[in-house]
Amino acid sequence: KCSGTPIEDTVWIDPTPMVVATPAKDTICTGDATSILLTTVTNSTNGVEFNYTSTASDASIGGNGTGTLTPGQSITETLTNSDDTQGYVAYTITPWTLDASNNQKCSGTPIEDTVWVEPTARVSVSPVNDTICDGDNVSITLSSPTSSTNGVRFSYTTEAPPGVVVTPGSGTGLTTGTPITDAIANSTDAAQLVRFIVTPYTLNASGGQKCTGVNDTAFIWVEPRPMVVGTPAKDTICTGDATSILLTTVTSSTNGVEFNYTSTASDASIGGNGTGTLTPGQSITETLTNSDDTQGYVAYTITPWTLDASSNQKCSGTPIEDTVWVDPTPM
Repeated sequence: KCSGTPIEDTVWIDPTPMVVATPAKDTICTGDATSILLTTVTNSTNGVEFNYTSTASDASIGGNGTGTLTPGQSITETLTNSDDTQGYVAYTITPWTLDASNNQKCSGTPIEDTVWVEPTARVSVSPVNDTICDGDNVSITLSSPTSSTNGVRFSYTTEAPPGVVVTPGSGTGLTTGTPITDAIANSTDAAQLVRFIVTPYTLNASGGQKCTGVNDTAFIWVEPRPMVVGTPAKDTICTGDATSILLTTVTSSTNGVEFNYTSTASDASIGGNGTGTLTPGQSITETLTNSDDTQGYVAYTITPWTLDASSNQKCSGTPIEDTVWVDPTPM
């Protein structure tokens, strides 16, 4: 019969909110921060926000937590890995629309974003200490307990004093079990220390360097090429007299120097010569005889050697020859 004044009541229907996380998967170094940008294509009445929670793969992974963010903000957490093996944090991110009081109203479908956390790469060198001869090659084996997402590699540099040349002296991309085999030349008269500084690093998905680890150092002593001086370099004695060839050296080695000598007589009438091993400051002292009426000689070949830690002969130098003439008994 009688109509009243109509009213209008409006109900807004929000869409199901969505969230996009960029990147959807990432790998970081221990001690680095995540950077997961959160955006949405959802246009709601009162806006959108995101809740996130996280779960670490094991107890060695730390620094992850929970939070609430708005579009354009990022999940930024400093993650750590105290183990030798890679681990991860799985982030579960849930989008929500808001009501007029900015309370969360309608939830969307959660997504998961995984961040792998590399361990600190470590390396062990073997041997840690070694001694080689001038011109020899080192043999330093590299190993690592580190297990990373994309593998571990090693680079190395060298520190050498003046007068020492290391070839090639540096390298990168070495794998576990691959030895460093650089050649070292020592042109000085003293033993010299060369340091091989090895740095481990983890790889990124493209095979490039990602996370730098902790250095280890191999200490290599390089012996000089030993030398010997025989004084006098040439001598003449009477039959029945003794030689007196003083042996000295300018060589300073890690564990000392000694000399081997052998001898050869000019003919069967010359006798009394032999062989021996002496140290610096000692002399070749042999009583030589000449049973003939003609002069003869003994040629001494003297070879210098450096010694190892067990006092065994290790590195040989260039032999010298010292000649002693033996006069006959005059008639």
